[in-house]
Amino acid sequence: MTTSIRILCIATFLLPAVAAKAQADALVFNGSFEQDAEKNGIPDGWATAGRPGIEQRLSLVTDPQRGQVARLSCTRFEPGFPDSHVMLAQLDRVGVRAGQWYRLRLWAKAEDLESANARVALVNRQRWTATGLDDSFAPGEIWEQFEFFFRAKEDLKPQESRFQIWFSGTGTLYVDDVALEPIAEVRRQWHPQLPMAGVTNALPNSGFECGGAGWGCWGPDLPGWGGEVFQLLGQWDDQRAFEGRHSWKLSLSPETLPTCYFDYFDPLQAPVKALLLGHEGWVPVERGQSYEFSAYVAADRPSAAVRVVVQQADGRRLQQTFTVGQDWTRVQLVFAAETDFACGSVGLDLRQAQKPQGMLWLDGI
Repeated sequence: MTTSIRILCIATFLLPAVAAKAQADALVFNGSFEQDAEKNGIPDGWATAGRPGIEQRLSLVTDPQRGQVARLSCTRFEPGFPDSHVMLAQLDRVGVRAGQWYRLRLWAKAEDLESANARVALVNRQRWTATGLDDSFAPGEIWEQFEFFFRAKEDLKPQESRFQIWFSGTGTLYVDDVALEPIAEVRRQWHPQLPMAGVTNALPNSGFECGGAGWGCWGPDLPGWGGEVFQLLGQWDDQRAFEGRHSWKLSLSPETLPTCYFDYFDPLQAPVKALLLGHEGWVPVERGQSYEFSAYVAADRPSAAVRVVVQQADGRRLQQTFTVGQDWTRVQLVFAAETDFACGSVGLDLRQAQKPQGMLWLDGI
């Protein structure tokens, strides 16, 4: 009997650490769409861009929730060309500095948007390349605020810029309160998180007295980019324990090896010969500080390979393999944090064994 493997998805969010003084008016002109000096129903400083064959119209409308907003609608679309887009654009006004972080905020909603999503970018018109901001969002039928964070790749003079919000296909996009401001710092957040502040050990249920809550299994080096797993395998055990009354037991045998399936591009079917137990959630760490990930382990035979891995968010993987016996042994991996978050796992590694079979008890992680 095989066990199908589920993919672990880590959601990440960008949050500003410190906001600099707002300079929205200086960066995006008339982002509130309140100015219409010519009284022609088109917001000052904004225009459309796209193929002549595309029937698009930019106008100002009064929304009951937000007041005067921009409406960009398309009734006929012509696909297949570089300029096949329905675009709200601002030329020669938005400049940024290389290395500076920025935050873009805007409110949007849509009606009958054929493409289902829209895009936003700041481009250099001399080379038609993005200067750091190039992202997408999916407006719905109700107003929603969207945020984007980016670090400018180059100095961009206002007179060489095009700030653009666009979509492909027919439909209507409403936009309001577009604001771009520099910020002092951005720190990427990895979720879920296990707080380190005020605790000696960041890992809850480290002794498995509450069963397998907060833990899952991972098979390192599985083929295919979708091979990362996080499914709790093994058994809650009350026969052996280093501390307390329980431990967690991992078992592998030729007859019951879990199997990883992957079907893109080439179909793969690979037995899992290395099974590690890891905690659910990322631990916030301070770059340059030293940390220790450790566990007490005991095998069912005199010699078993135990692998300890620390995965750093957006960084390299640190790992070490130990040989342990039937007595409880403490294995540990000390590391200096290179990123802002880390997670650890430990377990059986039988890939080099002639017969992939063994048991390992884990406690006090």
